[in-house]
Amino acid sequence: MQPLYLILFVILTIILNVSITLLIPYVKQYWSLIITRISRVFKRNPTVDYSSLEQRIGELEKKVAKRRHNDRQAIRDEIKNVLLELKK
Repeated sequence: MQPLYLILFVILTIILNVSITLLIPYVKQYWSLIITRISRVFKRNPTVDYSSLEQRIGELEKKVAKRRHNDRQAIRDEIKNVLLELKK
């Protein structure tokens, strides 16, 4: 059983060695392209203007608060109208 594993290991090593040897010219040819693409992936760092985002968040919070206040006021007015109608 042991020689079978050894023979299999040697065959796989030979196949790997031959394939790497055959691929070296292609790797040399496209090496700079590969490195450029990999570096682009890691260098993608979008610039975010945090001050404008904080300002926008502040504006949206004000709008939401005003909307809630207006909704509450509209509900109060509606309740007053209903109560006045019931009173008559």
